[in-house]
Amino acid sequence: MRMQSSYLIFFAFPFDPAIKPMYERIMGHLKTKYNDRFQCLFGNTSVIQPSPKFLEYQVFKQQNADLLNQFLSNIMSSDVVVADLTYNNPNVHVELGIAISLNKNILRVSGRSLTEIASDVRGYEVYNYSSEENLRNKIENYLEQYLSIKELPLNIEAEPFYNLFFPEEKSLRSREYFPIKTSFRDGAVKVKFRFEYAKTDEDWFGIFFRQSHANPWLGGYLLYARKNGKLEIVELPNVDLLKKLDYSDLDLGTYHTIQFAVDGNRLRACLDDKFEGCLETGNLNIQSYGDIGLYCYDTEVTFSFVETVCRDTIAF
Repeated sequence: MRMQSSYLIFFAFPFDPAIKPMYERIMGHLKTKYNDRFQCLFGNTSVIQPSPKFLEYQVFKQQNADLLNQFLSNIMSSDVVVADLTYNNPNVHVELGIAISLNKNILRVSGRSLTEIASDVRGYEVYNYSSEENLRNKIENYLEQYLSIKELPLNIEAEPFYNLFFPEEKSLRSREYFPIKTSFRDGAVKVKFRFEYAKTDEDWFGIFFRQSHANPWLGGYLLYARKNGKLEIVELPNVDLLKKLDYSDLDLGTYHTIQFAVDGNRLRACLDDKFEGCLETGNLNIQSYGDIGLYCYDTEVTFSFVETVCRDTIAF
């Protein structure tokens, strides 16, 4: 299962009479080439200035809030950040600092000598471009690499990012937690399973992901299939139900598969490769790297062929 979604690119660049039109042309080109697979946005023309020394208290207290309103929400929602450091612009450095603190995918570029870059960012990789075409090609290459990771399949061709665990059958008892030796933020999981026993049709078998290392119930998400065929996703630790889907036409006393793909705040999940009309949600607020694990609630399950693929494009 792959995520068929668009990605958001935030462009941080100085509003120079030459640079701004160049990036507007590049953004138009990317929109055409990728058929809206990438959505582009950039900051406004406000220039960051030091706060006046003798402002009213309320204005003084709002100085950072105004800044956050300008940049933070857009950068938080973005998947990729392109930061142009050509003129060491204060706005760009603020946006870059926010992106670094959020561990975003960042392409740093400069149209001037790299020796002129501020010392605080010299420890990071910065690409030097000499023309608009040169810059456009670099951005395209970066996005192609990004998409190639996001589209890694659940099969052996994706090694070493792909793993297959337990081709043999294993049993999972009631209220037993079984850790899978892999972790990611973004990726996919597929498990073959069947219910051997359930106290009631409401009892379930599920997969923890983005879970707390200390305890799976302390944070993250749980996707599970009830014996009656309902597929549900909850956010932990409050067990808030985010979405559910009815597969009551399936007999879960025979072998089936449960699988999901997660990418940022988006999730797609289904039983038995039924991708059309699958369970989908776009409100995964927990964006942390975490563990994967299996669990039974008042059921006994036989499972096998646990497949995972990591699609993280940044290191955690």
